[in-house]
Amino acid sequence: MNNNKLNIAALLSTLLLGGCGSVLLEPPKSNIPSVFTTKNIKTKESLNLNPNWWLLFEDKNLNSLIDYSLKNNTDLAIAVLNIKNAQSALELTEIDKGAKYDVRAKIGGEKNFNTGKRGESNSISYSFSYELDLWNALGSAYNAKEWALSATEQEKEATKLSLIS
Repeated sequence: MNNNKLNIAALLSTLLLGGCGSVLLEPPKSNIPSVFTTKNIKTKESLNLNPNWWLLFEDKNLNSLIDYSLKNNTDLAIAVLNIKNAQSALELTEIDKGAKYDVRAKIGGEKNFNTGKRGESNSISYSFSYELDLWNALGSAYNAKEWALSATEQEKEATKLSLIS
């Protein structure tokens, strides 16, 4: 008898809870456009932002403080050095894209002290090579270095903006 009551109670609770789960809910209406356009987005140029905003206050103390900070900040100096490194890496990649040549000259001499005989040797060598970039590996490496330089320049600007804000 206890088992029957327990089974009936479990069946009724399942039916009651199952009825709650069958309620259909509708999502709220939203006015999100089906197509995204970029014609209304403002660009940095259209906003007329002044990168030297502190000059608008005409405060000599603020001007000198920001000038001192820009000249003496080590993070900004490191960012400038990183830009120079990225520029050098880009130039080296540019050099790798071209023809390579090598000229070597060698002059040698020897003397045997036991016999007194002397010997001399001279040689000149020249080599020329060019790599055909069939799969654009060199071009891709150059593009990667260009992007790295651009990112490094943006990091410097972000550091400067963080410093003066």
